[in-house]
This record gives sequence, C-alpha cells and structure tokens, in this order.
Amino acid sequence: MTTAMHPALAAAPGSQGQRTRLVVYTALVGPKESLNNPLDGLPAGASTDLDLDFVCITDNPALRSPVWRFMLLPTGHLPPEKLSRRPKALPHDYFPDAAYSLYIDNTVSFKRLPQASDLITAQPYLFRAFRHARHTQLDQEAFAVAALGYEDASVICQQLAFYAGKGPLDAITPLTTATVLLRSHHHATVRSFGTVWWENVLAFAKRDQLSFDFALRQAGAAVDYFPGITRDNPFILWQGSLSPERLRASFDARRYAWLHRDDAAAVADPKAHALAHGRGGEPQYQRTLGLLELLAYQHGSSLGRQVAPRRCMAEAIEPLLAPCRRPQGRFVIVRIQGSTLPRAFSADDMERAGRALATYMGAGMVGTVLDLPVGDLAHTSRVFTAPAGEQFDLVLVLGLPGAVLLAAAQKLVRLATPAAGRLVLALTSPTSLGAALETEAVLAQVTGQAVAASLQSARHDDLPTPLPNCVASFAWPRDSADTASPAAH
Repeated sequence: MTTAMHPALAAAPGSQGQRTRLVVYTALVGPKESLNNPLDGLPAGASTDLDLDFVCITDNPALRSPVWRFMLLPTGHLPPEKLSRRPKALPHDYFPDAAYSLYIDNTVSFKRLPQASDLITAQPYLFRAFRHARHTQLDQEAFAVAALGYEDASVICQQLAFYAGKGPLDAITPLTTATVLLRSHHHATVRSFGTVWWENVLAFAKRDQLSFDFALRQAGAAVDYFPGITRDNPFILWQGSLSPERLRASFDARRYAWLHRDDAAAVADPKAHALAHGRGGEPQYQRTLGLLELLAYQHGSSLGRQVAPRRCMAEAIEPLLAPCRRPQGRFVIVRIQGSTLPRAFSADDMERAGRALATYMGAGMVGTVLDLPVGDLAHTSRVFTAPAGEQFDLVLVLGLPGAVLLAAAQKLVRLATPAAGRLVLALTSPTSLGAALETEAVLAQVTGQAVAASLQSARHDDLPTPLPNCVASFAWPRDSADTASPAAH
C-alpha cells in the first residue's frame, strides 16, 4: 500500500545487501488521530546507512502513506487503547525476521534518520529509550496520569498497591518515557521485559508508562538512555499529545455519544465522530477526574475506596472542591477533635486526610488548618470569623457529627467569603434532610446570597450498607456547577 519512497531511504546502488535491517514501526489502532509522516521534518540530504523498513500496525485497511507499509492487526478481542500496546511491547511477535526494531509513537518525527552507530551498545542487548523529562518517582507519574484524566483513579491505586507489595515504590527510579524504543527484540531479557510489560497493561492501566519501569525491574532489564529528553534532543521531534487534531487519552466516548445522541454517527462511533469534527480535546468531552481518590490512597487516608475503613467520600467531595481550585485562592481545613462516635476519624487518619485534601487544592492556593473541639461547635455561642478581605473561598470540615450540622455551620460560615463561598463537610454520622434545609436557610440569611445545598451518602467498613447524608455542601451564590437543593431529592 506504500505509494512512494522518500529519497533518503533509497539504497545506494549495490549497497543494499551490506546494510543492517531496522524495522521502524508505529501502531495506530482505533480512531484517534491521523497517521503522521515521520520524515516530514528531515533536513535536505538526510541519509542512513541502515536498511529502514517503515511499518504501521493498524486495524484500518483504508490507510495510505508514502512512507509506511501496513500490517493489519486482528481486532475484536481487546479495546483499541489496550490492543495498540501489544505490538509496542512485543515486537518479536510481529517482526520475527528482523533483529532490530525502533518503535515510535505516531506523534514523533525524525530530525535525523537512524544510523548503524545507534545499534552499537556495550550491553549484552540493545535497549534504548528517553529518560522521563519531569518525573523520577512512580507516584509522580501516577499523579499526572490521574490529574489529566488518562486513567481511572481506582485502577491506578490497584496498580500501585500491587507494585508496593513487590517492593518499595521509591525504588522504581529513574522513570522512562516509552515514546521511542530501540531494541534487539529477540534477546531473552528484552523479550521477558515485553511479556511482563504487556501483562501489566492487560491487568492495570492502559497508560503504559505506569508499568514500564516496574516491568524493567521484574525482567532484570536495563535501558541505555538516548541523550536529552523527548522535547529536546538531536534525534527526534516529539509533537506532544495534546493536539486538537487527536483524541486525548481522557476522551469520554460514552459522554460524547450521550451529548450527541440525536446524531446516529456519533452514537455508532463517538471517537471517529469527535475526531472528524475536531472535538477530541474539548473539555466537556473529557473523563471526570478521580484525583482525590488517588491522593487519598497515596497519603494513606480513608477518604477514598482503598484504605480502611474506606469512607468512600473522595468521589463525592472532589467535584465540590474543584470550583474552588484557583491560583491565589484560600481554603481552611477545620479538623474536629474529641468526637467519641464509633466512626470518628483517628488523629492519624485526620492528619492523612488533611494532607490529601491540601495536595488536591494545589500549591498555588493558601491553606490553613484549624483544630476545633467538637464541644466548641455544639454547645457554645462562640462564632468563628476571619478579618475582612482574608476570608476563605472554601471551608472544609472533617469529622463533624451529623447531629450538630446546623450549629457548626452557623459558627463557621463567617470564615467564608460572603460574596461567593463554599462550606463542605465530611460528616462521621448522618444528618437529616430537615437539618440540611434549615442550615441552607440560615446560611442564606447570614450571607445575603442564594445558597445551594447538597447531601450525598458515604460508606464505612464497619457497615454493610451506605451511610446516608454524610457529605454536605453549601455554596453561594448558586451557579450551574451546584447541585439542587435537598428539597428536590
């Protein structure tokens, strides 16, 4: 299906048999982006002393290219985002007659062509890649993947927990970028790495950089790093992964299909439809983040679904906090002390929850911690205030008994900005619908604003059934991001 050959790839007369063959390959599976021409950026007169064979592994028989020849991939047994990783991990299965392969992402173009000197190594096998440009620890990469919505947070947590069971996570360093991989792919160690890597992609996140360096260590393999990083090196030009002409890894196909449910083509193939209309990177079509869930796991907090006693509050709390995350914003975490309820936060769990929440709010915000005895909120007439101009955009209360919701809200509301603030409470016992409605009315009177209230359930490992009305939120003024008043539920 290749229609022409780039001049740089033509062999000199009589020299073809003397050249070492290198398969340069990419994988493009499912509708995601247009096929790139990796030779577009080559300088005039570029040449190579290798026999380069450009192969695109794809499920699309309609693709055409002046550079790539095509290898059709059987489909139907795995989703495209998983299936595309198989040839990336297991080149020996696809190129049994070639000794060397160079995998490149479809976002890569060459600044120079590969040379025979690139295949020379002092190691027992050839394995080259780029060092990660920003991260040295796996938890940093996990945070970035979750923050971008590239993978479900619960999957990332399970993956990290499995790895932690095999050894310290901080021992998985440095980290590698899997954008460009040069391998003698038939060597036993390289094959072993590929098998472990592929098994991890099947078992855990499709984002293969989360499993790459774990697989290296499990297989006893090592990478000889190219000079530079993907964004700054003499070999390749990396175009980045956020082009408006490609689907982001966070693209939510089900949401897209629903929002375009009157368009039969969008419902039938939402990815292809979004790609055709240039909508793959638009914010309204991206997956909801689960960043707080991951942070709760990383900090050992029970707010999420991973660490006992698993309160399962993170998923409910995150969208309540998200509107308050802004540069130079202000928030206060109020930690309730002295509660004797069976499901109260321990001192250690309270500390861990506070760290997870503060990390979620971001380094650009100003955070404060306020420890208050539960008795000060339930039985005294004391009201807590902040000086004018120093109030908080968000007041976040941890560990409050649901029975004292109204009293606590009345005492704490003046910490928040009167024009546009939010009070979020992680309760240790249920409140009532009536108390929430009464609190909503009182806060509206104090702030002079229309207050939007919401109640959501939580869980706890002590109980087999959900705890109703244990996550409460009161926000003013009302906007489209707020949920309806509890009276509507």
